[in-house]
Parts: sequence; C-alpha cells; structure tokens
Amino acid sequence: MPGYANWKDLFALEYLQLYEEGYAVGDAIQPSYSADYLPGRWRGSADVSAFTEADWEEAYHCLWRTRERGLRPDFPFVEPDDFESIIADAARAPNLASLNEAEYFERIKGAWYGRIAAVILGKPFEIQVDRLFIKRYLESVDAYPLNDWAPYESSALGMTLRCQPSTLGNVQYAEPDDDIHYTILALMLLEERGLRFSKLDVANNHLRNIPYHWLWSCTRQSYYHMVNLSDDRPVEEQIDEFPTKINPWREGINTAIRADFWGYIAPGDPRRPHRISRSDAQRRQEWHIQFNVRGGGFERRLKPRADCRYDYRRGVVGHTAAVAPGAYRAGSKGLVRRRRGLAAGLRSHLQQVWTFALPPRAA
Repeated sequence: MPGYANWKDLFALEYLQLYEEGYAVGDAIQPSYSADYLPGRWRGSADVSAFTEADWEEAYHCLWRTRERGLRPDFPFVEPDDFESIIADAARAPNLASLNEAEYFERIKGAWYGRIAAVILGKPFEIQVDRLFIKRYLESVDAYPLNDWAPYESSALGMTLRCQPSTLGNVQYAEPDDDIHYTILALMLLEERGLRFSKLDVANNHLRNIPYHWLWSCTRQSYYHMVNLSDDRPVEEQIDEFPTKINPWREGINTAIRADFWGYIAPGDPRRPHRISRSDAQRRQEWHIQFNVRGGGFERRLKPRADCRYDYRRGVVGHTAAVAPGAYRAGSKGLVRRRRGLAAGLRSHLQQVWTFALPPRAA
C-alpha cells in the first residue's frame, strides 16, 4: 500500500484528477478499461475485480504516462503555475490603508479565535456527513438553526456525534486538528528558518513536529514520501518529485487551510504573502499545482485585506490582485511595518491560545 491508499483506489483517484486537470485520459469522469494506454490484457475485460495489486500498480503507471500527451484540445482553462505569469494576468493591487499596532493585534486575535471556534464547531460533523444530515440531527435535538456548540447525543435518532470534547457542555479546549496545526507549523518554520527556508526545511518541520496520522490528504501522502527518501539520489531531487508523485490529492484544500499565517505577516500587501506561501507550498511539494496555488492564493490574499483598513465587500473582489482570472475551473475542488518583532509577538499571543488548545493534563 503506497501511503494513503491501495493501487486500485489510487488508479481511480488519479484518473479523475488527470481528467479534471485537462489531460487526455478519456471522455468521461469514469475510466474506461479499454483505453489504449492500458496493458493489452485490460482492454475489453469484463471483470476487473480479478486484477491484483500488482496489476493495478502497472495500470496506474500506464495512466500516469498519458500526461506526456498533453492537455485535451477542448480544455478551456488557462492555469499558470509560476508567480510571474499569475501576477501578469491579475488585477492591479488595491490601495490599502495602515492599521496601528493595537488594531492589527485585534485583527490577528479575531482571526485566530475564529479559527479555533470553527474547529470546535465543525469537528463533530466533519467526517462523512452532509448538510441534510446536519439539519436532521440538529432538528432532532431542538438546536436548528445552531447558535451554540452542537449537542453530543440525539435520543430521537439514537446516536451520538464524534469528538465529544467539541460538543455542547464538554468544551474545555480545542482538540488537535490539522486546521490548527498548519498555522502553528508555519509560525515555527518562520521562527526557525526565516523567509529563506528550503524544501528540506519544510519537510523537516513536518517530520519533527507532527505525527503522520495528524495530517490528511495530499499532505499525508507527501509525508509518506518524506519518510521514504532513498540514498541513491540527492534528497533535493527526490523532493522535487513530490508535487505529483503518487498523489492524486494534489489539488486538495490543504493550502487554503494553512494559508492564513502568511497573510498575518504581510498586512496590507496582498502579493507578498502569495510570494512567501507559494514558496511554502512549493517547498512542501505536495500541492503547488492548479487549485492549490490559486485556491490557497485566494485565502492568503484575503488575509492581508482583513489585516488592514479594508472593506470586506471589496476584499473578495480585490483578491484578484494576485490571482489569474482564468485559472479557476468550474466545479473544482480557492500597514504595520514592525517585521522584525512580528514572529515574537505572534508567538506570545498564539502561545496563549495554543495552551488553551491543548487537552488538560491528567490530575
């Protein structure tokens, strides 16, 4: 099992990913096992259930080689990856007024508390539920529309939610969550390595500070690759392969989840966090392509607008100052100058909240 999934699942996920990226893998979102790029014994097979993991691995690599054919002629989207092309195609950066230090601190505090609150609020409903289930559950406990933490148990439905410490009457701390980890990891990376961090610095920041199973999707798969580096080639060369190497989750939402910190440290400058966090994303090497460059870009360009005197109604439009307008495909899974002391100030504030976010020690 290569990391996050078996070869059969990886094949299905990679097919869909390549199809959405515009590669000529087929005419539908479901793969055809008679495709000419598959091994001969697959074509026309009435039953693929008999194929082994080794068969699916071979099929995966055959599928992967279709990238050499290029994009479909009818693919309508232009999706640049390099910073210069994105900026060249973006709107002009808006004029943003400065905040004083106290105002800036309040913006950061609000952003961080909002993130913590959202984690607590959403955690009980995070896994394999939809809006209809949430509505039905909350109605069964007379809590719809929700105006507090979610009740843990529904007698009417005969069920309980996951993550009891994040439910009504049980909240004493914020449970560990990747939505929190990413902000803290970015702060730790900045404090330890500054803004000139390397690819290996980012990899080691993960390996030294967070367990494999505390991460999800493309990040977990890249973590898998990090701990399976070999001695037969330069480490940097292997890390360069991480953006796409056996990682069909590469356009996942992870960048948007962790983009906020880079906006925190660039108030009033919507392009600066894009340059910084783009380096972070590329050096993490799990999601620097397609949605993640641009989806995370949307998030991290909104943050500098939140951290200055800026109308939120203009903020959603103004993020295009660092986003190429033709880059989003339909249905895809988007001024204080006290720089030197900023990391220390953020650590002082975030340390207080992070202490709150840790489970209480046993007596």
